[in-house]
Amino acid sequence: MKKLLSIFEVFFKIGLFTFGGGLEMLPLFKRELVEKHHWITEDELMDMISISQSVPGSLTINSAAFLGRTMEGIKGAVFAILGAALAPMLCIALVVVIEPLIDGNIYVDHFFTGVRAAVVGLILSALLDLRSHVLQSKADLVIMAGSFGAMQVFDINFVYIIACGVLCSLFLYFLANKNKVGTAIILGSNLVISAINYKTAYVFWGIFALSYICYRYDRFQIRKKIENKNIEQEEKNPHVALKGEEANANT
Repeated sequence: MKKLLSIFEVFFKIGLFTFGGGLEMLPLFKRELVEKHHWITEDELMDMISISQSVPGSLTINSAAFLGRTMEGIKGAVFAILGAALAPMLCIALVVVIEPLIDGNIYVDHFFTGVRAAVVGLILSALLDLRSHVLQSKADLVIMAGSFGAMQVFDINFVYIIACGVLCSLFLYFLANKNKVGTAIILGSNLVISAINYKTAYVFWGIFALSYICYRYDRFQIRKKIENKNIEQEEKNPHVALKGEEANANT
């Protein structure tokens, strides 16, 4: 019961001090869940945010349900959701009561202007802290930049962008594991999506192509490092290298 109350308290606090209910709560998630209580790691936090953003519903409620269910099962999910939802409900009830008093109040307007500016800084700070856990390869950077361009330049629906990111990641995974069937299925799925929305075709295939180039470059760099390491070992231990060559010659 103590753990359930702790989950309720944490999500009540997150719901109480988060303005907007979106990525504004990322700094609070990081501080409360990762740094203070050590319930999850930063990698798990990013997985939780990604999953919560990819399904319908509020990011707060989805994240609460995800973490609560992971930690304490159904009871944990219920307590987390209640905590996350109660604070905003109380705030809305209070606003309804005092709305005639604050409507058009210049001080209230400036208050929310300052809050919005501070929230942008908090989000940027949290993203910079977590970037190493998100952008782990050049291909990840390509997917990120391509997704940003797809929304800001081409105004592509975010559903297609999420689908592109998922397909591209699976495409690279199947390539790394030499799974030809999986690779063919992903490319076929990409063709279907491109046919449904022609505007996505150029962006999708551009992201896929650049990600593939980055993947091949990373593989080349890895092989080069291994070869250089083997050369260094041979220079340090020439007798071991000679025995290895003799063994290869005998076989």
